[in-house]
Amino acid sequence: MAGYSDGYSATFLKFLEEEILSDFYDARKWSFCFATPLAEELQAASYESVTKWHEMLKWAFAARPSVLLWAQSYRGAAFEVPSAVLYRWSYLLQELKEHPLFREYCMSLLELIERELKGKSSWDEL
Repeated sequence: MAGYSDGYSATFLKFLEEEILSDFYDARKWSFCFATPLAEELQAASYESVTKWHEMLKWAFAARPSVLLWAQSYRGAAFEVPSAVLYRWSYLLQELKEHPLFREYCMSLLELIERELKGKSSWDEL
């Protein structure tokens, strides 16, 4: 990842995962879940903080990460990543999401999570 991530490998990997997964679902249909803050959320943070977080999630659900990063790169740095890096990533994500290595990684991760949720621990297989 070092050659792609510009020193922000965890952030880059998260965006790449989301870029790949966005081919399989339309998150916009879940935006309604963030219309009203939950009582549990308000116990942990202020109303203003929770609603700001909800708005960011709605934006994240509205478009692919590559599109959001491209737009954010014109506004400035985000996620502690410089705007020039965000801009470069916005194009790189589109390219790498088609690479078999990254797609296989993402699909394997999903399979692992699904097995764990169903109670079929893959850790026993290791």
